[in-house]
Amino acid sequence: MTLSALEDATDISSSFLSLVEQGKSDISIGRLMRLVQFYGVDLDDLVATEQSQRPDLEVTRAGRGATVRSSSEGIELAVLAQRGGWELHPIMCTHAPGATTPADPAPGIECFLFVVDGTFELDFGDDDPVRLDAGDSARYRNPGSHVVTNVGSTPGRLLAVSMSSERGGRGQRLFDPVAAVQRVGR
Repeated sequence: MTLSALEDATDISSSFLSLVEQGKSDISIGRLMRLVQFYGVDLDDLVATEQSQRPDLEVTRAGRGATVRSSSEGIELAVLAQRGGWELHPIMCTHAPGATTPADPAPGIECFLFVVDGTFELDFGDDDPVRLDAGDSARYRNPGSHVVTNVGSTPGRLLAVSMSSERGGRGQRLFDPVAAVQRVGR
């Protein structure tokens, strides 16, 4: 595939892609997520993890997991389970005050959020956003396009877990690479 064709498919300029390919530029979380979605892989597929001898067990040791940061967006995503092929996708999300993560998961996705620190707002585009404080959680199905915003005055952390609600289907994460970057990091 040419860089020009990739540009057409992802709306990321071929000149920028060339700079990233040559190691002369960093990529935002949003752009990275668009590439992940285009290639049909999970973010976990792109990061190394300690391999277990057991196929039914994955351990990610503290400080050894992959972290994707975008200081311009005020967002950090820590991939907590990194080996592809699993339906469950947990990510620890850290948001600066005011930082917003748009999410647009595929149909058939179940999502769970747990606020570790801070205050967040979950907005599905209706007139009734849901406020979540530290210790609160939310679980929902087939959410469609929505945003999660840190509405507090200090950095906030939340655990986001998503999985396919259809047996045998490969789930997409709540904070799919596209979600974290597509609308925010263009």
